[in-house]
Amino acid sequence: MAIQQDFLMRVIEKLAAAFFRIIAGKVDDEPAEAIREIENALAEALNTRRETLYAQPPDLFDDFDARLAAQVGRMFALHATLSARLGRKRDMERSLRMAIAALRKGLVTDVDEAGPIAADTLDELLEGELPLPLDEAEVGGLFRDLFEYNVALRRWADAEDHLFHALRFSDDADALRRRGIRFYDMLLELDDEDLDEGGLPRDEVVEAREDLMAPERS
Repeated sequence: MAIQQDFLMRVIEKLAAAFFRIIAGKVDDEPAEAIREIENALAEALNTRRETLYAQPPDLFDDFDARLAAQVGRMFALHATLSARLGRKRDMERSLRMAIAALRKGLVTDVDEAGPIAADTLDELLEGELPLPLDEAEVGGLFRDLFEYNVALRRWADAEDHLFHALRFSDDADALRRRGIRFYDMLLELDDEDLDEGGLPRDEVVEAREDLMAPERS
């Protein structure tokens, strides 16, 4: 077990080092070379070849350690960005799918090294300019995942932002609205200090809850 854990940490550290080396060096001047470096790093981490990076099973990340999944997801997201810059639409779409699957696995609150990487990268993808190969319901699901992640971390303002983004895309807005009302009911039971620490003053909580209740009263 100790040997496996040591091996896992070495893989994670190598991916992190490769990511920062690439973004500090070749991203702007040599995007094609940066892509090759990303593919080599991912192939090594996934124990495959560059040519078979996208031939992985759909459940590839199900049993992944969250820390490794977050690093892999961040690398695939960078690959997608560079592929788009070079006009490689197919590679961009495949990398985005891999990135999203890995980042969802890394979106955990009990592993400090994983959650922030996964959450920040997902935010960048959702708010960025790359056309995500997802339908609206899938986009809404990602925003809801980020909402629940931030609720667990007591980041009330961030949770609220993701809740309202999720409502824009959700295929079950009524259920999500009810979840949002429960969220605000929970917040109203907290002290003002707790709300302020989470970035959401009480008056804003009351106002947002009323906004969610409005469709039910109409």
